[in-house]
Amino acid sequence: MNEKKCFVIMPFAGTTEKHSEQYWTEFFEKFLKPEMESIGYSCERSKAAPDSIIQSIIRQLNNSDIVLAVLTDFNANVWYELGIRHTLKRGTIMLIEEGHKLPFDISQYGVLHYSDKLSAGENFKERLKQFCEKIELERKADNPVQTFLESENLIVNKDEAKSINELLHGINWAELPISQLAHFHEAKFHFYIINSDSKKVMDVAGSSKKDGGKIHLWKQHEFDNQVWEIRHRYGDIYTISSKISGKCLEAQSGLEVNSTPIQQNEFKNLRNQLWKIIRNEDKSYRIILSSGDKCIEADAQTVHEDGGRIILHDYNSGSHQNWILQPIPITFK
Repeated sequence: MNEKKCFVIMPFAGTTEKHSEQYWTEFFEKFLKPEMESIGYSCERSKAAPDSIIQSIIRQLNNSDIVLAVLTDFNANVWYELGIRHTLKRGTIMLIEEGHKLPFDISQYGVLHYSDKLSAGENFKERLKQFCEKIELERKADNPVQTFLESENLIVNKDEAKSINELLHGINWAELPISQLAHFHEAKFHFYIINSDSKKVMDVAGSSKKDGGKIHLWKQHEFDNQVWEIRHRYGDIYTISSKISGKCLEAQSGLEVNSTPIQQNEFKNLRNQLWKIIRNEDKSYRIILSSGDKCIEADAQTVHEDGGRIILHDYNSGSHQNWILQPIPITFK
């Protein structure tokens, strides 16, 4: 079972005569850490460090299940890190010593007050536990940034994302023609391009990101060098681009003769980069060069081999010349 993580953002050096560096060390070690560990959380705090490790702090702010933000004495670093956490995700508990006045911006989101004594009373312990349970059970925004993002439909919480993703993957998208799946202004699907004969997939050799990168057949896996974006351009014309490189399929050098290798290259709107994608009666597809009648095929001699050639050739209805376009819904995270 994965351990729940709590990260504490708080002062580490003295902030007032009363709140010395030793005070804050004991505040964490004797006051906060034991309470969080008692309810099942590992507990770490931010430390004094050079600017070069700010990425480490941001990573902890992003990865922790709960962040405790100690706002007492209004330390600038704490407020900066609190803003980062609010931008990244929900799940923050703000704490402040009794007698401190809260800024209006956050007062409505619930702040846990504590006594200036370094001993947690039963009331504080119970309220801290309640705050944690609320975060675990509820999925509502708990800060002004997340409230804004949710109101503008700019984020989806984890439970909603899970439900939407299950719905997306439960639909048989393969029943829909490419003309419906690739006509969005922004891509809603990626695709595996699977050879009808061997069931091997179109693959960028070596996950290359270079112009001229070789395209060949390979057994299917889940890496991005086998994932493609099919984009409608105009009329019945499409481009096919690799997810890993962003480069598009083309017939090498624009030769447009049989056995011309298929490769990837930067899109330049050249005719050897534009394709007609035509649906067959069995719902497979033939991929035809826009400027003629030659198609992308898996070389008949190597169609069943990993590393098999993918070339341009006259279309003759062979199964090695047909492709299954398996849609992959672009899911929420």
